[in-house]
Amino acid sequence: KWSALSAAQPRGEVTVEFYNHGNTPQPSVIMTVRGTRFPDEIVVLGAHQDSINGSGQTLSAPGADDDASGIACLTETIRVMMENGFKPDRTVQFMAYAAEEVGLWGSNAIATAYRTANKNVIGVMQLDMTNYKGTLGYDIVIFTDYTNAAQNQFVRDLITEYQPGLNVGTSACGYGCSDHASWHNKNYPTSMPFEATINDDNSAIHTANDT
Repeated sequence: KWSALSAAQPRGEVTVEFYNHGNTPQPSVIMTVRGTRFPDEIVVLGAHQDSINGSGQTLSAPGADDDASGIACLTETIRVMMENGFKPDRTVQFMAYAAEEVGLWGSNAIATAYRTANKNVIGVMQLDMTNYKGTLGYDIVIFTDYTNAAQNQFVRDLITEYQPGLNVGTSACGYGCSDHASWHNKNYPTSMPFEATINDDNSAIHTANDT
């Protein structure tokens, strides 16, 4: 799908490729939109493409919220970027991570490789579950652990500027609950806007009912 969207507006600075992993047959997918002014400064926008049923590995795991919702947000962003011919100053990389549910395998491998290569990732945003209104009064909940406080404030400022009618709250996982933790652990600034506080998230995830 990402390849098809990029092909609609042929641009040499856009690539889509698999990122293969040794510990899982599922590859991650990375779409790169090369920056026009500061190509060595990288912004990473991520979500995970795998799903799981916690009751058994042969059971249905539709994963509509966890995390097809995050992938859908990225895909719509890509569609709008391509249709409008948007050329970012900095390089933007969209990442659909493999094997998040079994221990952040895909994102950890990528973040480790980027740190080893000393790539200049100036910001990472993770979208893991974005389509369930679990906490009344909050439209977006920004997680405060395994994230960067200054970047979280920047995200809040963006919401205020472009969606001033939304109500924003905060919460914390208490552990490295999604792929942003992989980047945080490698000393990259991260943020994770979420659908609810941690105690109000979608109870259907990791079951056949996440439709």
